[in-house]
Amino acid sequence: MVEGLTRSGPPNFDQATKTKTGKSSKKSRRAQIQAFKLLYSLVVFQIYDGFEDGLSVLSEIDHCFEKYFAEKNGATPDASSEVLVEVLLSLVSRTSALLRKLSHQVFTAFAREISKEGLQLLLDVLEAKESLAGQQSLFDQEENDDEDDSDESMAGGDQDADSDVEIISAEGTDDDDDQDTSEEGGAEQAGSPEDNDELARLNTALAQIVGTQPFDGDGPGDESDSLSAMSDTAMFALDDQMSRVFKERQKTSQTSKAQEKKTAKTTVLNLKNRVLDLLDIYVKTQHRSPRALRIILPLLRLIRTTGSKQIADRACGILRDFSQKCRGKDVTVLKPKKTKHAWEVLEQVHQEAMHDASRAHAAACSHGSLLVVKGLVAADNANVKRVVARYAATQTEWLQGFGKVQPGLFSDFLNWGVSCARQQQQQQQQQQQH
Repeated sequence: MVEGLTRSGPPNFDQATKTKTGKSSKKSRRAQIQAFKLLYSLVVFQIYDGFEDGLSVLSEIDHCFEKYFAEKNGATPDASSEVLVEVLLSLVSRTSALLRKLSHQVFTAFAREISKEGLQLLLDVLEAKESLAGQQSLFDQEENDDEDDSDESMAGGDQDADSDVEIISAEGTDDDDDQDTSEEGGAEQAGSPEDNDELARLNTALAQIVGTQPFDGDGPGDESDSLSAMSDTAMFALDDQMSRVFKERQKTSQTSKAQEKKTAKTTVLNLKNRVLDLLDIYVKTQHRSPRALRIILPLLRLIRTTGSKQIADRACGILRDFSQKCRGKDVTVLKPKKTKHAWEVLEQVHQEAMHDASRAHAAACSHGSLLVVKGLVAADNANVKRVVARYAATQTEWLQGFGKVQPGLFSDFLNWGVSCARQQQQQQQQQQQH
């Protein structure tokens, strides 16, 4: 069954070892093949253990393997790295610690060849809302069906909040006209066993209050006879009891929705945590790659917007480690004529620093700004003038009250400038001595 997923039987690992790939050395290629072997093996075991999506994941791995190790004298197609990242995301989102560790090993082996599109797939997770809507955007599965139904019943407004209000309102007005609600809503409720069970419980509770048999839809029952025999005092007492039933039902619905939102938030935060694990690996192994600069802004936004202190601290730690990695000449390598994106990142980092956020966010903005500055100055020393002008413009806006920048952004830059000036003087002295 597993072998049938490939066009020509099991993967030819021996042939893949001999295949030339654009960026991989023989040593790294062996590590990549070993990673694929482990990935194949573990997913097969997961299939036998009941992994529902195992066959589709195995098919994607097979497709990715063929792309990476096709016998072509050219660079590896970027599309294959996107497929690999999607597979890894599906694995790290599971609860298995073994799958996560294996995903880390595979990502480490292929980090050098992750394209900007593949990297963006990871960064998109960090941008997702930590809510039910965010969970549905990340896990585009059955939740969308329910969301579509909610959209049809709403005129507009916030998706989550309005959906809750509409559902509660509809359930709370069942006592206005039981027969009309049953006739109009029967088609929608027929497809939901949970709704049917809830309606059955409500019907039973009302029948106990009124003192009739539960309505089963086959006949009117004897409710009208019981009601006609009641006095006004009994009717008022009955009304109070029915109100309590509907209030309890509404409270139960609100509790269920609150729990659903809490679970969705936890799911999104867990996935963001897993993605931060992968980005931590990327920073430690690919800090000299120009693509590494792409992670700065998403991390800064995450630090500012997340509701989890643990997530914010992790993102700060990744940027701090990134900054520590880029010391001296061991900085992000930018080609002198290909610095447009780096300048854009620097501009946006300074805009992000304008937000009145936490001290951790301000420190992270300073780290991110200096990371870009180091790469630009290393690419061309003439970029110093433009860098100073960028900091001067930010300081001017700050002094004029247009932003709430922390002073550390400027003091860190001055300290770095002093260090650079000393290094320049030492180099000039050494050149004069020789």
